[in-house]
Amino acid sequence: MAPPPVAANAAAPETRATDELLGGIDALGGAGLLGRAGTLRMRVETPENIVLELPLAGVTRRCGAWLIDTGIRAAILVAALLVIVPIACAGLGEFAFGAFLLLAFVSEWGYFTAFEAFNGGRTPGKALFGLRVVRTDGGPVTFWPALVRNLLRFADALPLMFTAPPHVMPSLLWPPPLPLYGLGALCCTLSPRGQRIGDLFAGTVVIRTHPATPPKQPVILDKIAPLDRALIAGPRPPRSTLATVDEYLARRGVLDHERGHQLALPLALAVARRLRYGGDPAGVKVYPMAFLARVWATYLRPEDDANEPDRGRR
Repeated sequence: MAPPPVAANAAAPETRATDELLGGIDALGGAGLLGRAGTLRMRVETPENIVLELPLAGVTRRCGAWLIDTGIRAAILVAALLVIVPIACAGLGEFAFGAFLLLAFVSEWGYFTAFEAFNGGRTPGKALFGLRVVRTDGGPVTFWPALVRNLLRFADALPLMFTAPPHVMPSLLWPPPLPLYGLGALCCTLSPRGQRIGDLFAGTVVIRTHPATPPKQPVILDKIAPLDRALIAGPRPPRSTLATVDEYLARRGVLDHERGHQLALPLALAVARRLRYGGDPAGVKVYPMAFLARVWATYLRPEDDANEPDRGRR
């Protein structure tokens, strides 16, 4: 489906526009996702009125990532037991027990929060399955949303299945109850964005990413010819738009051709309308990345500064 019309004269601070576009570029670094009902995507509109599509993660892959992370946490606790048991046998049982409880608490509540907040929304399990947590506006997740979504993990984990026999009252520590994640799975299935309870309260979603292959023919800006001035009837694009073009081309090498074209097309159409470009409109649609490179050569090439009397104008 073609993206909706993009306004050509939207003005926003260039740093904000750049951050939003680059967040989309990072999130869209590869192919899409085949979700529970086909290809699931969330449309995000940046302050520049550029529409990005974030491929949403399905329940199956999220469960796989959770199993990997659970295995890592279990391995950490087992390794800790190998150290703590000899300490307890040496007469420091209370100290060893307290240390193990502290480690178990950090593993349960700090593992996911720390990785998602400080590792680009990715735990080791999510990274292995190509998943990432982002905000619903497409931006990177920060500490507080990561904390909220993981504090509510207990609600998503309900109901719990106790593994002790019916005639034995399970203790608080052993045998541990198994989280079935029934509420979380139900919420993900019913939510249009695949959000569990923690995601709904934190304003986050889980998207799918892939490593991108560099384009076969990268853009070489110093060899790109500028636009023909006779074909430009509109004013110079605002600095926010030119900053977005510049940052897109700077990150072009991390995108494959298909994804780079998808991101470049709405931006190229917006710039062409802003310039009232009189050239071949089909060429802009078919080769949007080349058009953006020519816009860069026209307005942002360093050696052209002296020829741009209106360069500082928005």
